[in-house]
Amino acid sequence: MALTIDLEEHHDYVLLDIIGTIDASNAEIVARHLDFAINKYDKHLLIEGSNLKSINITGLRVFLNAKQKMSFFKMMILCNIPTAIMALIELSGITSVIPIVSDIIEAEIILQDMDLFNGHIPQNSDMTQNY
Repeated sequence: MALTIDLEEHHDYVLLDIIGTIDASNAEIVARHLDFAINKYDKHLLIEGSNLKSINITGLRVFLNAKQKMSFFKMMILCNIPTAIMALIELSGITSVIPIVSDIIEAEIILQDMDLFNGHIPQNSDMTQNY
């Protein structure tokens, strides 16, 4: 199956939409896209997985290696992972390092809370101001 990776920059994160299957035959391509996003943008990474058909242990290792390359204050979050793939991801233990959330909005809330906690968003900024 063909693999497509769409990269989209947002204010405080980069969204990678992975469409297809990640396995040993294309894991290096995924790794290069993740490295590019990490090195060029130095932002949080959200991996959109709703179009992910399957992933094997080689693909999971690519995510772990990319997470290790990220700055301490940056997160990688997996979003919209299909139920069929969740079992392997949970069994692998990757969720102790890379959280999985149900959608991008939930991920954005986590990232905003983390940035606020780490002092990267002033408490009186427009993003956190109560009206």
